[in-house]
Amino acid sequence: MVVKIVGHRTLAEVTNEINTEFYFQHILSQRSCPHVLSAYACSTRRRQFDPQLGYMYMEWAPYGSLQDLQRRLRENPK
Repeated sequence: MVVKIVGHRTLAEVTNEINTEFYFQHILSQRSCPHVLSAYACSTRRRQFDPQLGYMYMEWAPYGSLQDLQRRLRENPK
């Protein structure tokens, strides 16, 4: 499992973003596509100082993120 962390200035902003992303990721992961990672849960954490934090608990991607793949392809096109 991997934990994605999102930070914003307000708890409302982070709650909105993490809940929206979790909702869509969870819906997509129910489609049984091997190329879509499962999203298990999400939560937020109120902190005394910025940033406020949101967490999404997801399936681990053994070959890195989509961003990692894009970077590797740019650096080493075939």
